[in-house]
Amino acid sequence: MSNTTVLNLTVREALGLNNVLPALNGYIESTTVKTTTVEDPKTGQKTTTSETAQAKPVPYKFGVDGKGGGVVRYTIGELIDAFGREEKAFKKEQDSLILQLSEGIGTIDDKNTALMGQFNAEIQKLLDHEIEVKVSKIKLDDLNLDNNPDLSPSVLGALMPLIAK
Repeated sequence: MSNTTVLNLTVREALGLNNVLPALNGYIESTTVKTTTVEDPKTGQKTTTSETAQAKPVPYKFGVDGKGGGVVRYTIGELIDAFGREEKAFKKEQDSLILQLSEGIGTIDDKNTALMGQFNAEIQKLLDHEIEVKVSKIKLDDLNLDNNPDLSPSVLGALMPLIAK
């Protein structure tokens, strides 16, 4: 694990990281119990169906040489907590904005295009606002990519601000 660092991000970027971090929980392993192939007598086309009896979550194997995986999972938990707090702060600001623009009603009529336009403009300002988030980065080696082939490149790409090379 690397030391704590401060990331300068927009709220939009922080929310994106908050959404992708749960992908580090692992993957789903399915067990196929029955596969059936049926041939249409008229066309000769074959159709195969599978029935899946079980799907279970499988955690990724983090750490180097089987060591340090617990620390990596803890760091991921810290990151989920940190970005979860940023999401809660954004939602609180969003709710406050709705109350303000709706004059205390708590909802904005989406048919009121002027008010919706104002709401959307203010939300964009909130999303573009720069914040500092104190995090511990994850070392690339600790992700153990050779033994975690299901950890997709798109997830890795989204997590780049949190990975120390």
